[in-house]
Amino acid sequence: MYPPLNGAVHFGVYDECKSSCQLVLSFDLGDEVFRLISLPNAAVRQGIVQTSVIGGSLSLLFYYDRHVDNNCFAIWVMKDYGVVDSWAKLLAVDVNKEIIRVLGLRKNGSILVEAELTRGWGLSSYDPKSQQVKNLGICGRPYYFHVDNYVENLVLLNKPNDAVSERGVSRKRKCRSTSDEERVCQQKTQLEERVCQQKTLLQQQKIILKKQDKILKQQEIILKQQREEMAWQTEKMVTLKSQLAILIQQLRGQSRDMFSGARDQSATQVQQGSSSASQET
Repeated sequence: MYPPLNGAVHFGVYDECKSSCQLVLSFDLGDEVFRLISLPNAAVRQGIVQTSVIGGSLSLLFYYDRHVDNNCFAIWVMKDYGVVDSWAKLLAVDVNKEIIRVLGLRKNGSILVEAELTRGWGLSSYDPKSQQVKNLGICGRPYYFHVDNYVENLVLLNKPNDAVSERGVSRKRKCRSTSDEERVCQQKTQLEERVCQQKTLLQQQKIILKKQDKILKQQEIILKQQREEMAWQTEKMVTLKSQLAILIQQLRGQSRDMFSGARDQSATQVQQGSSSASQET
Protein backbone atom coordinates (compact mmCIF):
# COMPACT_ATOMS: atom_id res chain seq x y z
CA MET A 1 0.00 0.00 0.00
CA TYR A 2 1.35 3.44 -0.95
CA PRO A 3 0.39 7.02 -0.04
CA PRO A 4 -3.18 8.05 -0.92
CA LEU A 5 -3.82 9.24 -4.45
CA ASN A 6 -7.01 11.15 -5.27
CA GLY A 7 -8.20 10.44 -1.73
CA ALA A 8 -7.79 6.66 -2.05
CA VAL A 9 -5.24 3.98 -1.27
CA HIS A 10 -4.51 1.17 -3.74
CA PHE A 11 -3.62 -2.52 -3.50
CA GLY A 12 -2.63 -5.21 -5.97
CA VAL A 13 -5.08 -8.15 -5.61
CA TYR A 14 -6.06 -11.43 -7.28
CA ASP A 15 -9.51 -12.43 -8.44
CA GLU A 16 -10.80 -15.33 -6.28
CA CYS A 17 -12.44 -17.01 -9.27
CA LYS A 18 -9.43 -16.58 -11.53
CA SER A 19 -6.14 -16.96 -9.69
CA SER A 20 -4.18 -15.67 -12.68
CA CYS A 21 -6.39 -12.56 -13.03
CA GLN A 22 -4.94 -9.57 -11.23
CA LEU A 23 -6.64 -6.30 -10.42
CA VAL A 24 -6.05 -3.09 -8.52
CA LEU A 25 -8.31 -2.50 -5.53
CA SER A 26 -8.80 1.07 -4.37
CA PHE A 27 -10.32 2.19 -1.07
CA ASP A 28 -11.74 5.70 -1.02
CA LEU A 29 -10.98 7.36 2.32
CA GLY A 30 -13.85 9.79 1.83
CA ASP A 31 -16.88 7.58 1.23
CA GLU A 32 -15.15 4.38 2.48
CA VAL A 33 -16.01 2.41 -0.66
CA PHE A 34 -13.89 -0.23 -2.40
CA ARG A 35 -13.53 -0.04 -6.19
CA LEU A 36 -11.76 -2.22 -8.76
CA ILE A 37 -9.43 -0.88 -11.43
CA SER A 38 -8.58 -3.14 -14.36
CA LEU A 39 -4.97 -3.68 -15.40
CA PRO A 40 -3.69 -2.98 -18.93
CA ASN A 41 -4.34 -5.98 -21.14
CA ALA A 42 -0.74 -6.22 -22.28
CA ALA A 43 0.45 -6.42 -18.67
CA VAL A 44 -1.82 -9.22 -17.45
CA ARG A 45 0.61 -12.06 -16.93
CA GLN A 46 1.41 -14.33 -14.05
CA GLY A 47 3.71 -12.54 -11.65
CA ILE A 48 3.89 -10.10 -8.75
CA VAL A 49 2.07 -6.76 -8.91
CA GLN A 50 2.70 -3.78 -6.65
CA THR A 51 1.02 -0.40 -6.63
CA SER A 52 2.94 2.83 -6.35
CA VAL A 53 2.72 6.56 -7.02
CA ILE A 54 5.17 7.94 -9.55
CA GLY A 55 5.05 11.60 -10.56
CA GLY A 56 1.61 12.01 -9.01
CA SER A 57 0.14 9.16 -11.08
CA LEU A 58 -1.01 5.68 -10.16
CA SER A 59 1.71 3.23 -11.14
CA LEU A 60 2.11 -0.53 -11.26
CA LEU A 61 5.30 -2.46 -10.69
CA PHE A 62 5.19 -5.84 -12.41
CA TYR A 63 7.77 -8.44 -11.54
CA TYR A 64 7.46 -11.65 -13.51
CA ASP A 65 8.44 -14.90 -11.83
CA ARG A 66 11.75 -16.12 -13.22
CA HIS A 67 10.55 -19.74 -12.91
CA VAL A 68 7.64 -19.03 -15.25
CA ASP A 69 9.05 -16.53 -17.68
CA ASN A 70 12.14 -14.52 -18.33
CA ASN A 71 13.31 -12.60 -15.31
CA CYS A 72 12.02 -9.10 -16.06
CA PHE A 73 9.87 -6.34 -14.66
CA ALA A 74 7.84 -3.46 -16.07
CA ILE A 75 6.45 -0.19 -14.80
CA TRP A 76 3.06 1.04 -16.02
CA VAL A 77 1.57 4.47 -15.32
CA MET A 78 -2.09 5.52 -15.48
CA LYS A 79 -1.90 8.98 -17.05
CA ASP A 80 -5.60 9.73 -16.57
CA TYR A 81 -6.75 8.43 -13.18
CA GLY A 82 -9.63 6.00 -13.46
CA VAL A 83 -9.38 5.60 -17.23
CA VAL A 84 -8.18 2.07 -18.08
CA ASP A 85 -7.20 3.05 -21.64
CA SER A 86 -4.73 5.60 -20.26
CA TRP A 87 -2.37 2.90 -18.96
CA ALA A 88 1.06 3.34 -20.56
CA LYS A 89 4.24 1.33 -20.13
CA LEU A 90 6.90 3.55 -18.64
CA LEU A 91 9.73 1.07 -18.45
CA ALA A 92 10.52 -2.60 -19.15
CA VAL A 93 13.82 -4.14 -18.04
CA ASP A 94 15.36 -7.58 -18.23
CA VAL A 95 17.32 -8.23 -15.06
CA ASN A 96 19.58 -10.94 -13.76
CA LYS A 97 18.70 -13.55 -11.19
CA GLU A 98 20.06 -11.63 -8.22
CA ILE A 99 17.04 -9.26 -8.19
CA ILE A 100 14.14 -10.88 -6.34
CA ARG A 101 11.73 -7.95 -6.04
CA VAL A 102 11.12 -4.43 -7.42
CA LEU A 103 10.39 -1.79 -4.77
CA GLY A 104 10.09 1.54 -6.58
CA LEU A 105 11.45 4.18 -8.92
CA ARG A 106 13.85 6.91 -7.82
CA LYS A 107 13.94 10.50 -9.14
CA ASN A 108 17.27 9.92 -10.89
CA GLY A 109 15.73 7.15 -12.98
CA SER A 110 17.28 4.26 -11.08
CA ILE A 111 15.11 1.53 -9.63
CA LEU A 112 15.10 0.40 -6.03
CA VAL A 113 15.17 -3.38 -5.88
CA GLU A 114 15.57 -6.11 -3.34
CA ALA A 115 18.58 -8.12 -4.39
CA GLU A 116 20.22 -11.35 -3.30
CA LEU A 117 23.74 -10.60 -2.11
CA THR A 118 26.66 -12.87 -1.41
CA ARG A 119 25.50 -13.10 2.19
CA GLY A 120 21.82 -12.48 2.68
CA TRP A 121 19.67 -9.88 1.01
CA GLY A 122 19.87 -6.13 0.76
CA LEU A 123 18.36 -2.96 -0.67
CA SER A 124 20.00 -2.11 -3.99
CA SER A 125 19.72 0.35 -6.85
CA TYR A 126 19.42 -0.85 -10.46
CA ASP A 127 20.45 1.36 -13.37
CA PRO A 128 18.38 0.44 -16.47
CA LYS A 129 20.96 1.97 -18.82
CA SER A 130 24.03 0.18 -17.53
CA GLN A 131 22.03 -2.75 -16.16
CA GLN A 132 24.19 -2.63 -13.07
CA VAL A 133 23.02 -3.38 -9.54
CA LYS A 134 24.53 -1.25 -6.77
CA ASN A 135 24.32 -2.37 -3.17
CA LEU A 136 23.10 0.48 -0.91
CA GLY A 137 24.43 -1.16 2.24
CA ILE A 138 21.01 -1.82 3.81
CA CYS A 139 20.60 -5.49 4.65
CA GLY A 140 17.61 -7.42 5.86
CA ARG A 141 15.35 -10.41 5.38
CA PRO A 142 13.83 -11.24 1.98
CA TYR A 143 10.42 -9.71 1.22
CA TYR A 144 10.67 -7.50 4.32
CA PHE A 145 11.91 -4.36 2.56
CA HIS A 146 9.53 -1.50 1.97
CA VAL A 147 9.96 1.93 0.40
CA ASP A 148 7.54 4.82 0.40
CA ASN A 149 7.12 8.26 -1.15
CA TYR A 150 6.88 11.47 0.77
CA VAL A 151 6.11 15.05 -0.16
CA GLU A 152 7.62 18.00 1.69
CA ASN A 153 5.07 20.46 3.03
CA LEU A 154 5.73 23.78 4.77
CA VAL A 155 2.08 24.42 5.63
CA LEU A 156 1.57 24.95 9.37
CA LEU A 157 -0.98 22.48 10.65
CA ASN A 158 -2.20 24.72 13.48
CA LYS A 159 -2.77 27.80 11.30
CA PRO A 160 -4.88 28.38 8.18
CA ASN A 161 -2.96 28.92 4.97
CA ASP A 162 -4.78 30.77 2.20
CA ALA A 163 -2.04 29.84 -0.25
CA VAL A 164 -3.15 26.23 -0.24
CA SER A 165 -5.55 25.73 -3.11
CA GLU A 166 -8.73 23.74 -2.77
CA ARG A 167 -7.27 21.14 -5.10
CA GLY A 168 -4.27 20.71 -2.84
CA VAL A 169 -6.38 19.82 0.17
CA SER A 170 -6.57 16.06 0.56
CA ARG A 171 -9.92 14.36 0.33
CA LYS A 172 -9.21 12.83 3.68
CA ARG A 173 -9.15 16.28 5.26
CA LYS A 174 -12.31 17.18 3.37
CA CYS A 175 -13.83 13.99 4.66
CA ARG A 176 -12.89 14.94 8.20
CA SER A 177 -14.34 18.43 7.80
CA THR A 178 -17.47 16.89 6.33
CA SER A 179 -17.63 14.48 9.26
CA ASP A 180 -17.25 17.44 11.62
CA GLU A 181 -20.10 19.24 9.87
CA GLU A 182 -22.24 16.11 10.05
CA ARG A 183 -21.42 15.71 13.72
CA VAL A 184 -22.31 19.37 14.40
CA CYS A 185 -25.51 18.92 12.40
CA GLN A 186 -26.36 15.81 14.41
CA GLN A 187 -25.67 17.59 17.67
CA LYS A 188 -27.83 20.50 16.53
CA THR A 189 -30.64 18.13 15.59
CA GLN A 190 -30.38 16.34 18.93
CA LEU A 191 -30.42 19.68 20.74
CA GLU A 192 -33.51 20.80 18.81
CA GLU A 193 -35.21 17.50 19.63
CA ARG A 194 -34.40 17.94 23.32
CA VAL A 195 -35.72 21.51 23.27
CA CYS A 196 -38.90 20.30 21.55
CA GLN A 197 -39.30 17.55 24.14
CA GLN A 198 -38.79 20.03 26.96
CA LYS A 199 -41.39 22.36 25.44
CA THR A 200 -43.83 19.47 25.20
CA LEU A 201 -43.17 18.54 28.84
CA LEU A 202 -43.66 22.18 29.91
CA GLN A 203 -46.97 22.34 28.06
CA GLN A 204 -48.11 19.10 29.70
CA GLN A 205 -47.05 20.42 33.10
CA LYS A 206 -48.99 23.66 32.47
CA ILE A 207 -52.09 21.64 31.60
CA ILE A 208 -51.65 19.55 34.77
CA LEU A 209 -51.17 22.71 36.86
CA LYS A 210 -54.33 24.23 35.37
CA LYS A 211 -56.29 21.10 36.23
CA GLN A 212 -54.90 21.08 39.76
CA ASP A 213 -55.73 24.78 40.16
CA LYS A 214 -59.28 24.11 39.00
CA ILE A 215 -59.58 21.23 41.47
CA LEU A 216 -58.26 23.45 44.29
CA LYS A 217 -60.81 26.15 43.46
CA GLN A 218 -63.59 23.56 43.48
CA GLN A 219 -62.37 22.27 46.84
CA GLU A 220 -62.30 25.82 48.20
CA ILE A 221 -65.90 26.33 47.07
CA ILE A 222 -66.93 23.04 48.70
CA LEU A 223 -65.13 24.00 51.93
CA LYS A 224 -66.82 27.39 51.92
CA GLN A 225 -70.21 25.75 51.46
CA GLN A 226 -69.43 23.29 54.26
CA ARG A 227 -68.40 26.15 56.56
CA GLU A 228 -71.60 28.03 55.76
CA GLU A 229 -73.60 24.87 56.38
CA MET A 230 -71.83 24.32 59.70
CA ALA A 231 -72.43 27.97 60.72
CA TRP A 232 -76.12 27.64 59.85
CA GLN A 233 -76.36 24.36 61.75
CA THR A 234 -74.60 25.95 64.74
CA GLU A 235 -76.97 28.90 64.66
CA LYS A 236 -79.94 26.56 64.40
CA MET A 237 -78.71 24.52 67.35
CA VAL A 238 -78.32 27.68 69.44
CA THR A 239 -81.88 28.70 68.55
CA LEU A 240 -83.21 25.25 69.42
CA LYS A 241 -81.31 25.29 72.68
CA SER A 242 -82.84 28.65 73.57
CA GLN A 243 -86.30 27.41 72.66
CA LEU A 244 -85.73 24.24 74.67
CA ALA A 245 -84.67 26.29 77.71
CA ILE A 246 -87.80 28.41 77.44
CA LEU A 247 -89.95 25.29 77.08
CA ILE A 248 -88.34 23.75 80.14
CA GLN A 249 -89.03 26.88 82.15
CA GLN A 250 -92.64 26.88 81.00
CA LEU A 251 -93.02 23.20 81.92
CA ARG A 252 -91.53 23.86 85.33
CA GLY A 253 -93.96 26.76 85.88
CA GLN A 254 -96.90 24.63 84.88
CA SER A 255 -95.71 21.85 87.17
CA ARG A 256 -95.54 24.25 90.13
CA ASP A 257 -99.01 25.60 89.39
CA MET A 258 -100.47 22.13 89.14
CA PHE A 259 -98.80 21.04 92.39
CA SER A 260 -100.13 24.14 94.25
CA GLY A 261 -103.67 23.57 92.94
CA ALA A 262 -103.64 19.94 93.98
CA ARG A 263 -102.38 20.82 97.46
CA ASP A 264 -105.05 23.48 97.95
CA GLN A 265 -107.78 21.10 96.81
CA SER A 266 -106.56 18.39 99.21
CA ALA A 267 -106.58 20.86 102.12
CA THR A 268 -110.12 21.88 101.27
CA GLN A 269 -111.27 18.30 101.25
CA VAL A 270 -109.66 17.66 104.64
CA GLN A 271 -111.42 20.65 106.17
CA GLN A 272 -114.74 19.57 104.72
CA GLY A 273 -114.28 16.06 106.17
CA SER A 274 -113.45 17.41 109.62
CA SER A 275 -116.53 19.65 109.69
CA SER A 276 -118.80 16.77 108.70
CA ALA A 277 -117.44 14.61 111.47
CA SER A 278 -118.01 17.26 114.08
CA GLN A 279 -121.61 17.74 113.03
CA GLU A 280 -122.31 14.03 113.35
CA THR A 281 -120.97 14.11 116.84
